[in-house]
Amino acid sequence: MARSLYVLGVFSLAVVYVAYQALSDSPEELSPQGCRMSRMLPSYILQSGLSVSDTPLAARYSLWLYREVAWEPTQPVGRPVLFIPGNAGSSHQVRSIASSAARQFYSTPYDPSPDFSARAISPLDVYALEFNEDFSALHAPTLRAQSAHAAHAINYILSLYPPNTSLAPLGASTVSAYFSALGSTNGGRFNRGGRAFPDISAQGDNVDIVFQQEFGLVGGTSCLSPIFASVVSLLNGELITAGKPPLGFLNPFLYSTGASALNDVTTGSNPGCSTNGFPARARWDPVTGLGTPNFAALRTAVGL
Repeated sequence: MARSLYVLGVFSLAVVYVAYQALSDSPEELSPQGCRMSRMLPSYILQSGLSVSDTPLAARYSLWLYREVAWEPTQPVGRPVLFIPGNAGSSHQVRSIASSAARQFYSTPYDPSPDFSARAISPLDVYALEFNEDFSALHAPTLRAQSAHAAHAINYILSLYPPNTSLAPLGASTVSAYFSALGSTNGGRFNRGGRAFPDISAQGDNVDIVFQQEFGLVGGTSCLSPIFASVVSLLNGELITAGKPPLGFLNPFLYSTGASALNDVTTGSNPGCSTNGFPARARWDPVTGLGTPNFAALRTAVGL
């Protein structure tokens, strides 16, 4: 009995020690930022050197260099990275990752972290293309124009650095990301080159309605349209009351700042046609789109 208690005591102490080490080391193991709160002070510096003399597309699109205000030098000093927004995307989508990269590299304003300096690691110069939220997924000529402008932007960026400098691309496309994760599942059963849908989703079963002065429950995918239309109507009503313009065409908003104001559905699928259907995943998927409306979050996203 005494031997068993002794073994149990030693084992318990070992568990406590391992847990203590794990908890004390985890913040630094996760990132040099540790448990410091993440903040963003974004600024975007127009790269006017890429002009219509280089490409006529510069009159339509632009190139920006992200810089964290009062935290990193305004001039390029490290390794170039180019953020290429996806369908209806914006150059401003780069701010979270660019800000985090800057604040992890510089432990204090303009002072590189010893963890990076000791390994001779350079900071990232994060550039971002601005395509004015064009719908490249809906129009092949637009996609070709964006690709051509991206090529000119890469050449321009590399001209700012010593020879043999490499550039790391950084992309954002919700639909492309889903296709990459999907792999060969349901291959040949859908048109990858068409318009991806749905954009959003909502409750489709046990929906309360009033018909001929009586309450009842209905179900069906057609319930989504009036539900989401009601949400948008309420938002527009508040925007107009506040002296702000209504939302108008929603997709540019939904596929940028609005996406984070939706409840992302990440489980389930839509089986049918002798298949398991498409699986729901984080961000966009062909089962629930970007997610279901969260009215409180949407109010914040539209500036109310």
